[in-house]
Amino acid sequence: MSGDVEAGEGHFAATMGSVPAPIVTMVREAPEAFAGYIEIRTWLMRTPEEGGHLEKKINHLIFCLIDVNLGNLEGAVNHARAAIRNGLTMGELTEGVIQVFMTGGIATWGRTGYKLLDIIRADIDSGSLSASGAAG
Repeated sequence: MSGDVEAGEGHFAATMGSVPAPIVTMVREAPEAFAGYIEIRTWLMRTPEEGGHLEKKINHLIFCLIDVNLGNLEGAVNHARAAIRNGLTMGELTEGVIQVFMTGGIATWGRTGYKLLDIIRADIDSGSLSASGAAG
């Protein structure tokens, strides 16, 4: 089991840049559940070169937008940063967040949407987050 957990933690480091706090707790408190979770997540995060169908930036954008809709700002920020590092532009992120606003309503925008965009814009402007297409 420890090898599966280590591989799963490595997967998060590779796809997200770090292991998010909720996942650290899952690894510590429920390693068997983490092993099942990481199997599904690893399958979902495959690139076209690995047999998947979506680019990493799109996988992360989808997760980000779902988190925005659910009000999970921390998760949305983590996935937005990973999407930007994988080539998503600020314009693409903004358009996606506005789509969520159109379906989730103004509360979705006020709860997480605008906050996400402000955080990511600040990351880009400060130079702490960069990608070839981030300025868009």
